[in-house]
Amino acid sequence: MSIKTNAKAFWTYFLKNKEKIEEALQANESDQIKEWEKKLGDECLKTAGCYLSLEKDDELNLLVFEPMKDKTSQIICVYLKKFAPKTLSDNWIIFDCIPPLSEKIYHYRFQVEEKDYTIDDMKIGFIETPKVQDSFSVSLVCEAFDKMNENEKEVIASTFVENVLGDLVVNSYVERIDCSSSEKEGVKYVPLREGYDEIIDFMELHNYKTYSDCTQIYTVYKLDEDQVSDELLNDRILISTIQPLNFVEVMNHERTSLNQITRLQGEVGFLVLEIDEFNEEEAQRKRVLEKELNDLLYDLGIARICGSGIALKRIYFEVFIFDKEDFKKAIVKVVSNLKLPMTYIPY
Repeated sequence: MSIKTNAKAFWTYFLKNKEKIEEALQANESDQIKEWEKKLGDECLKTAGCYLSLEKDDELNLLVFEPMKDKTSQIICVYLKKFAPKTLSDNWIIFDCIPPLSEKIYHYRFQVEEKDYTIDDMKIGFIETPKVQDSFSVSLVCEAFDKMNENEKEVIASTFVENVLGDLVVNSYVERIDCSSSEKEGVKYVPLREGYDEIIDFMELHNYKTYSDCTQIYTVYKLDEDQVSDELLNDRILISTIQPLNFVEVMNHERTSLNQITRLQGEVGFLVLEIDEFNEEEAQRKRVLEKELNDLLYDLGIARICGSGIALKRIYFEVFIFDKEDFKKAIVKVVSNLKLPMTYIPY
């Protein structure tokens, strides 16, 4: 088994039950919809390590994967969307994360001291964080917050903000979410249901970098050269990755995130290219190779390049593998065709 075969099995199961799912959505049968969310969610949990939800929007059906902040699940959900059956394109929209203005948030309510609260009882404000490029903090206001403990406030705030702004905005730009029962001085607030339009206008005004999915967000690490050794992986000076937790675990000899990838039948490792020395010419070659390798492996559904590393005499390409057997076969041909002294090292 592999992530690739599990993804195919998920879509086979979905197509087998597609008409029944559509009937439940068309009739707005909430019990049936919940039952299908559970069944599909169990399959999704085996494939991507997360759950999903189903919604109806006019004539279109929505399938929403919910990887939240888990980078491994995000990568696999983007993969599931990329390789979704073409036959779904007529009447289904597939989201690889929670989209903005999710319909269910307008029906969501929570109770504090026997009083119900909804989206219409909240306001939202945005505060720039100038020390972090293209980011802001969220200030969420609701009178109920002063009657709740910190954990309760965090859960409620995350639920509402993620379903109004969408996971892509939250993952890409939100530094933190503050909760209070009253408005902060100097902050402009709008009703929460208007929050998405407000933040899009704000981001356009300030020319924020935009992303099409959560896996396009890279974290860059610059290591202290005095602590760099010649040892493999420990010689890296500059690292760019969409999976920062994996980098931290490798540096600390831990495997929590890496073990999750293994449980989902995937693998992470490095393609290592030996060079004489790193210079501008090698930097350009790295950029070209990174794109070439990713285009080739990802289009085949085998793997994707999810980062790279620069060392004095090596270049590293971080690889997230969806099918280990197919990858082994493909990489032998790739290395031979490119005529490069490149080897693969699993974590």
